[in-house]
Amino acid sequence: METLYCPGCDRDKPVSDFHRDSSRTRGFQTYCKVCHGAMAAEWWKRNGKQSYLKQKKSQLAWRKNNPEKYAARQRRYHLKKKYAMTEADFQARIVEQCGKCAICGEVGELVIDHCHARGIVRSLLCQPCNKGLGAFRDSPEYLRKASEYLERHAAEEK
Repeated sequence: METLYCPGCDRDKPVSDFHRDSSRTRGFQTYCKVCHGAMAAEWWKRNGKQSYLKQKKSQLAWRKNNPEKYAARQRRYHLKKKYAMTEADFQARIVEQCGKCAICGEVGELVIDHCHARGIVRSLLCQPCNKGLGAFRDSPEYLRKASEYLERHAAEEK
């Protein structure tokens, strides 16, 4: 069994007692999990609140001074987290649809339409079409009934 030396315990311990760290030559952290946790807890007692507030202040200042970069970062995060897409995937969809809404065919700003039940991306839609699908709870039956309703009333208006 492979072991590593922990300077905190002053003992050799199995590698399973160390967190992985790909930035280190040996591939593991210097201190074992127990020692690392104890040192982190001690550091947090001494510096945690002040360090957290300093970091928060720094982040807020960066966001204020870099609104475009912050918006782009948030967009990348949102696309990846919610839809498992990159910005390049999104742009490829726009090209594929010739910049047009998949329902009404209008050219303009497009948003991602996805199936809420399965979580998969369906297509890109304009905001009104996307909101319309959501308002009808993605139900083809409700949309058919709404279409029949509009056609019935359109005939009455003539």
